[in-house]
Amino acid sequence: MRLLSLLSVLHFAVALPAQYFQQDVAYTITVALDDERHTLRGDYELVYTNNSPDALREIYFHLWPNAFKNNETAFARQQVRQGRTRFYFAEPEQRGYIDSLAWTVDGEAVVTAPYRDLIDVTILKLNKVLPPGGTVTVRTPFRVQIPSSFSRLGHVGTSYQMTQWYPKPAVYDAEGWHPMPNLNQGEFYSEFGTFDVTLTLPVNYVVGATGVLQTESERAFLRERDAQTRRAIAAGLLTEEKVRDTFPASSPIDKTIRYTAEKVHDFAWFADKRFHVLTGDTTLASGKRIETYAMFSQVERHLWTEAVHYLNRAVRFYSDQVGEYPYPQATAVQSALSAGAGMEYPMITVIGRSGNAKDLDDVITHEVGHNWFYGILGSNERVYPWLDEGLNTFYEYRYMDRFYGGDSYRDVAEQIPPFLAKKTDLNLNQAGLLYNARARHLQSSSIDSDSMSMINYGVGSYTKPAQVLFLLENYLGKTVFDEAMRAYYATWKFKHPQPADLQAILEAASGKTLDWAFDDLLAGEGLTDYAIRKRTPTDDGVLVTVENKGDVASPFPLAYLLDGEVVNEVWVDGFRGTREVKLPRMDYDAIVIDPDYETLEIYRRNDNIKSSGGQGDPLRLVALAGLEHTRERHLYVVPILGGNSWDGFAAGIGLHNYSLLEKPVEFALLPQYAFGTEEVVGLANLSLHTYPGGAFRKITYALDARSYHYFVNERLGFDERFVRLRPSITVELPRSPAATRASSFGLEALYLQEDDSRFDTTGTFAGLDQTDRFALRGRYILADRRGVNPYSLEARVEYQRYDDVLFGEQSYTRLDLTYRTAYTYDRGRSVDFRFFGGYFLQNTLRDRNRLNGSGFNISGQAYSDFNYDDFYLARNDARLFTGRQVVDREGGFKVPVGSAFAATDGNSNNLLLAVNVSADLPRDLPFRLSIRPYFDLAFADKRHGFEVPTFSDQLWWNGGLTLRLVPGVAAVHFPLVQSKNIRALYDGAGRGSVFERMSFTLDLQALQPGRLRGLLPR
Repeated sequence: MRLLSLLSVLHFAVALPAQYFQQDVAYTITVALDDERHTLRGDYELVYTNNSPDALREIYFHLWPNAFKNNETAFARQQVRQGRTRFYFAEPEQRGYIDSLAWTVDGEAVVTAPYRDLIDVTILKLNKVLPPGGTVTVRTPFRVQIPSSFSRLGHVGTSYQMTQWYPKPAVYDAEGWHPMPNLNQGEFYSEFGTFDVTLTLPVNYVVGATGVLQTESERAFLRERDAQTRRAIAAGLLTEEKVRDTFPASSPIDKTIRYTAEKVHDFAWFADKRFHVLTGDTTLASGKRIETYAMFSQVERHLWTEAVHYLNRAVRFYSDQVGEYPYPQATAVQSALSAGAGMEYPMITVIGRSGNAKDLDDVITHEVGHNWFYGILGSNERVYPWLDEGLNTFYEYRYMDRFYGGDSYRDVAEQIPPFLAKKTDLNLNQAGLLYNARARHLQSSSIDSDSMSMINYGVGSYTKPAQVLFLLENYLGKTVFDEAMRAYYATWKFKHPQPADLQAILEAASGKTLDWAFDDLLAGEGLTDYAIRKRTPTDDGVLVTVENKGDVASPFPLAYLLDGEVVNEVWVDGFRGTREVKLPRMDYDAIVIDPDYETLEIYRRNDNIKSSGGQGDPLRLVALAGLEHTRERHLYVVPILGGNSWDGFAAGIGLHNYSLLEKPVEFALLPQYAFGTEEVVGLANLSLHTYPGGAFRKITYALDARSYHYFVNERLGFDERFVRLRPSITVELPRSPAATRASSFGLEALYLQEDDSRFDTTGTFAGLDQTDRFALRGRYILADRRGVNPYSLEARVEYQRYDDVLFGEQSYTRLDLTYRTAYTYDRGRSVDFRFFGGYFLQNTLRDRNRLNGSGFNISGQAYSDFNYDDFYLARNDARLFTGRQVVDREGGFKVPVGSAFAATDGNSNNLLLAVNVSADLPRDLPFRLSIRPYFDLAFADKRHGFEVPTFSDQLWWNGGLTLRLVPGVAAVHFPLVQSKNIRALYDGAGRGSVFERMSFTLDLQALQPGRLRGLLPR
C-alpha cells in the first residue's frame, strides 16, 4: 500500500511536461528474402500522425542500410577512426544499401532532398503541410542489398541478421528533428508505434523476430523444432564437442509468415536454417504469462540448453525490480552481430559467443533488460547512451549479485589475469574508469556517442553511470531509490524520457538536490577526490577535517574501522573546500572515507587516518608490476639484466611505482652493477603530473638521469663514462572528440658530463677530465592513430653550447621536422613513409667549415648520438656485431655509417633531407614472417674543408629487406642495393657479403617503465 501511495504522489509531482508530445507511427511492411543474391525486396507503408503543435513541411527518414554502401559514410569513417579496417577493404559484393525507392504521400509522388553528406538520411518533402493532429500515409517499394556482417545488419552465409533494414522516420520532439547516421558505436532513437510485417522466405528457415507470430503453421514448425532439440539434448547430442557447422541448402518452397507488434519503436528479425529451438514460458507476479524462445546454432550449443531458463529468470527479475514486462514474448538468438557481445531489439536480442554458462546468462540478462531501458523507456541512445546502457548495467549487476553471489561491481573481476588479481582490490570496471579518469581523458556521459573514444564509450555509457546509480542507491537509501525507479518506469514507459526526467523523479522521491550526480558526474567530466587532512579528538567524539580536492561536491560515507570492520558510518553531504565532520566517541583503529567503495573516488591514498593520528596505507613490495591496490601502497621490485660492450654484463634490482593507472607522482630507480667496469650504472626518472584543465589537459614535470660508459681503454686501464640529466616540461593538449588525434608541446634542458682522457706531451695517459655540455630543446608533436593512413608530425628546435677539442667553445641552433604517414593499401598492410628535414639555423663549426658528431646523420646510430638520447649495446665500438645497432631517427638509414667509418661520412653540418619507404608484402609468408622491403634516400649537405663536395657525394641511398621481430622495437635489416658512396665504405671496411653488412634495430627506450602505457588506447 505504501508503494502504491508513493507512486501516485510521485506521478503527480513529476507529471509529463505540458509541452510534451510524441509522434505516432504505424508500419505495414511486406518483404521477400532472396538468399542467393542476399537481397530483400518488398513494399512499405507508414501512417504518420503529427501529434506535435507544429506544422510539418517535411519528414526526415533514415535509410540505414546505406551506411554499408561505401567508404564515405559516417559508419565507414567511424570504423577507420577506431582502427577497424575490415569494412574499408571489403569487396563490392560485401557492401550493402537500400534502393528502388519511389516515395508517395497520400498517393502523390514526392521528392526527397539530401541531408548534409549523409547518404543514410534523406528528407521527404511534403507536397502539403502536415498540420498538428494530421495524418499522412507514406508508401514506397524498396530493395535492400544485405551486406556481410560488419555491424548489426548483415549476413554470414545464409544466416541473416535483419536490423535497421527498413526506412524509418527520425524522431520529432520538442527539440525538433533528430536525424542520425547508422553507426557501430552509437545506438538509436526512434518513434513508438505498431508494426505489421510479413516475411516470405524458404520454408526451412527458422525465424526469430520482434512481435507476435500470427501464422499458426509457423508456430507448429517452431514446436516441432523444439521437440527435435529436446530429443537431441536427451540423447546427449548437444555437447561441448566441437562440430562443423555448415549451412543446409535452402528449400525451393517458400513460406509466408506474419508478425504484429504494438508499442515498439523498432522491428528486427533473424533467420537461419541451422537454428535449434527451445520454447518456454514464465509467469509474472501479476499472473501474466510470457512466451520465451531460444534459437541457436551449433556454436556453444551446450551452453544454450539452459538459455530459456536464463530468459525466464531475467524477465521476472526486471519485472519485479523496475516494472512489469508489457510484451507477450521474449526471444534470444545466437547469431553474428559484429557489434559487441549482444544487441537488443524489442522482444528479441542477438547474442554472440560467450565462453561459459555464467557469461551467457549475464549477456542474455543484459540484453533482455534493454527491453526496459531502450525498448519501453525510449531515451535518445545516441546523445544519452548512459540513460539506456548505464541504467541497464546497474540492474544487470543486481541480477548477477542475486543469482551468483558476491558484489559484481566491487569484487575483483574474473577477467583480470590471476597474477594481477592477487595484487589489486580493483575490478575490471573500476580499473577502466580510473585508467581514463586519472589521465584526464574521461569524457562526459552525455555527449554524442560518436564523439566518445571506444574506452570512454564503455566507461561513460556503462560502468560509470552504473556506479553513480549505486552511489545514489546507498546515499538515498534502497527503498527510496527503488520506489523512485519504479515511478520513473510507470511515468515514462512508451515515451522518450530525458536525463532531467529521471533526476526530477529521484529528487521528488528523496527531497534532495542531485545536480552533483546529473550535471557534474554524468553530464560533466567532474572527478571526485576527498582527502582527510587531520583528526581532532574532542570530549564527545572526533572532528575530522576533510578537504575536497576534486571537481564534484558529491556525498560520501565517513566511517570508523575497528579490526578492519566498519563499526560506525555516516553519510556526509557534498561540499567544496574544507569542512569539519563530527563523529561520535567510540573505539576505532582508523577513520576512512568510503570504506566500501560506494563513490567514484579517483585517489584513495588520502582517504584514511589512523587512531594514532598517522596517515597513509601500509607499504608492500610487489614483484614486477601490478594494477594498483586502494588500501596498500605498492612499490614494485623488478630485476634488471642488460649491459653493453664497454660495461659488460650488468644486473641489478630496480624499484618503481608505475602501473596501468597514472599517479600524480611516478618514479623509477633502475641501478645496475656493471661487471665489465665494476661500477654502478643505470638510470632513474621522476615525473609529476598536474591537470590544469581548459586549454591544457595535462602538464608533466619530469627529471630523468642516466649514466653508462662509452669507452674503455683496457691497455691503459681507464674508462670513460657520461652522466646525463634531463629536466623537462610537457604540455598535453585536449584530444580530438573521438580521441584518435593528440598533440603536445614541451621544453627540456640537457646537462651532459663526459669523461675526457688527458695525455701529456709524450703521449702518456695523465688522467681524466670532465667536460660539460648544455642544451635546450623545444618540441611539438601531433599524431593521429586512425586505422587507415595514420600520420604523425614532430618538430624540434635545439640550441647547444659545448667545447670542441680543437676550436674551443662552440654552439649551434638546429631545427628538424619528422613526418610519418602510411598508405594503407589492404587490411593490415601498408606502405609506410617517413620524411625528415633538418637544418642548422646557426652553427659555429659550420662557419669554420668543420664537422663533428653534433651534425645530422643519415643513420640513427651510436656514433652520431651526440646527446646520448638512445640506448646502444655498443656505443663507439665497431668491433662487434652489436655495433651495427641503428635507431629510427634523423636520416633513418639502416646503415651504421659512423660505427665503422669516419665521423664525417653521412654527416651534415648544414642540411639533411631524407625519405624512408618500407612496405608490407601483399601476401603472408610462411610462419607469418614479417619481411618488409625498404628504400632510404638522403641528401646530406656538408660544408667541410676547402673542397665543395659534388651532388653525388652528398646523395646517399640504399635498399633491402627488414625482418620485423617486434613492431617498433626490434628488427634485422639486410641491405641489398646501395649508392656508390655507401658501397665504397662497405668495401673499404671489408664488408663484402649481405650478412657482413646487415644491421639491426633494438629500441630499448620502449622497455622503460611507463612507456607501454602510452601505447594503449584511451
